[in-house]
Amino acid sequence: FFDALEIIYRTDLEAGKQKYGSRFVNSAVLTIKHNDNTHCYHNGRMFFTAHFGFDLLLDYALQVCLPLLSPLAI
Repeated sequence: FFDALEIIYRTDLEAGKQKYGSRFVNSAVLTIKHNDNTHCYHNGRMFFTAHFGFDLLLDYALQVCLPLLSPLAI
C-alpha cells in the first residue's frame, strides 16, 4: 500500500498515465479536486458522495500502481 501511495505522491501525472494507464491520478489531481471552491464539497449535500468519489479515484490509482492491491488479485 505505502509503495503505491509513494508512487502517487512522487510521479508526474503524464508520466504516471504513460506508465500505469488512464486510471492513474497523482496527489496533485486529488488535491485540486478536493480543494475546488467551485463545488464546495464540505458545505453541501454532495459531501459524502464526492468524498466517496475521491476514495475511488485513489483506490483505482493504487491498484494500477500495485496490482496486488486489487481485490481481483486475491
